[in-house]
Amino acid sequence: MNYPQSKGAFRASSFLSSLDIIKLANLYDSNAVCAEFNQTSFYCGTDDNVESGPPVLDSKICDNKPDCPGGEDENGQLAECKRAATVTSGCCSTYIAGSSHYEYDGDHDGGNSVKPKYNMPTTDKYIGFFDDTWFISNVKPEPDAYYPDDNYDEILAQKEPNGVNNGTQTEVDDQHCPPIGLWSNGIFVMCKSDGYEKLSESIVEYDVTCLGPKAESCIPPPGLTFKDIEEFLFWGALLVIILGTCVMAQWTRSKSNYH
Repeated sequence: MNYPQSKGAFRASSFLSSLDIIKLANLYDSNAVCAEFNQTSFYCGTDDNVESGPPVLDSKICDNKPDCPGGEDENGQLAECKRAATVTSGCCSTYIAGSSHYEYDGDHDGGNSVKPKYNMPTTDKYIGFFDDTWFISNVKPEPDAYYPDDNYDEILAQKEPNGVNNGTQTEVDDQHCPPIGLWSNGIFVMCKSDGYEKLSESIVEYDVTCLGPKAESCIPPPGLTFKDIEEFLFWGALLVIILGTCVMAQWTRSKSNYH
């Protein structure tokens, strides 16, 4: 799944999506590729419809690379991700924005409360809280730091706190930690995971047998459409006219021979 690049090239695109892997395996009539990923697949799903979206392989869930369109495989919706490490505040010690890793770098008084700050090693890019918003920016969160300004291309992404635990994070108040999910400019931020603890009870398995070149054999025959009815009536009427003409001609010929 290749994501568009934007403001800092955060999106990780150098990997095959679950759908790519499954289609390749079906293309070559082999399960060898999928066997490496346990072959079990699930719907990415949404809050409104768990049986929707493309498939995601079991091994792609909580692997620090968003495979589902909305990042459902990384935000805790499909499974409870196992955090690689946390700090004393309960927040993750490492956050991943696309393919960039931000490490915990102490706490910062963001104006309203003290919150953790993060830095991408060897760069001048930071995750920090200013006044009422989380930012990924070139502004270092420190005392008397000025508010990041998009007019100077200082802001890579931003997001307001989600509020209290909304079901996609466990045991952590999202107001205190950088929110997991989609930020501005298409940047997906997640906590670094080490696999998952357990799958969600609402997750639904995906039938992948009809993906790839064999898909046509799995498509049920379409039902009768309005166009089919129109064509049926047209050819039926034409047949009646032809038959009627033949019958009339035969009747006229027979009547002539009678006289």
